[in-house]
Amino acid sequence: MNDSATQPALSVAIVWHRVGPALTRSTADHFDWFFETDRDESVLLLTFATDTLPTPPARATGESGGVAEKSAEPPGLWTGPANWLARHRRRYLTYEGTLAGDRGELAIAATGSHRIVASDEQHFVSDCTLHPKPLAVQQLTTRASITCRCRFYRNVAGQSPGRLCVEWEGALREGRPSERDV
Repeated sequence: MNDSATQPALSVAIVWHRVGPALTRSTADHFDWFFETDRDESVLLLTFATDTLPTPPARATGESGGVAEKSAEPPGLWTGPANWLARHRRRYLTYEGTLAGDRGELAIAATGSHRIVASDEQHFVSDCTLHPKPLAVQQLTTRASITCRCRFYRNVAGQSPGRLCVEWEGALREGRPSERDV
């Protein structure tokens, strides 16, 4: 496993994509996850799509939240389907508004920084610090910032979407990601 603390901090954005009639890869509204993998402006963003946002577990203070889907996962761990998309232009880290060609509209749900833990053609693991924005569709959390480890897995069989696993800071030892990165 790479020590993510020694890796450079890179940008990440989670964006609500309200699909327009001309978008061909999806007919359902979804969240796009954009990850910078290099500071070089010519390098495109690693991109994933999920139907919903994972919800961090509630804190003892009574904050609303919980696991986004029922599963046998331990508290603080969320899993759900994810599609590994073609790389996107860097402007999507900050862009909100209408997409050209009647492909829909984008609204930023969260921005932040991340450090790559592991990456190859089949999986991508990153430690993220996210700063959520209020969003009418689904708000990530009411907290000012959250820390998590995101793991995206490509489906090698190609029959169904890959998976996203998110381990929230509440499930992490002393705020550090667990050793279970892949």
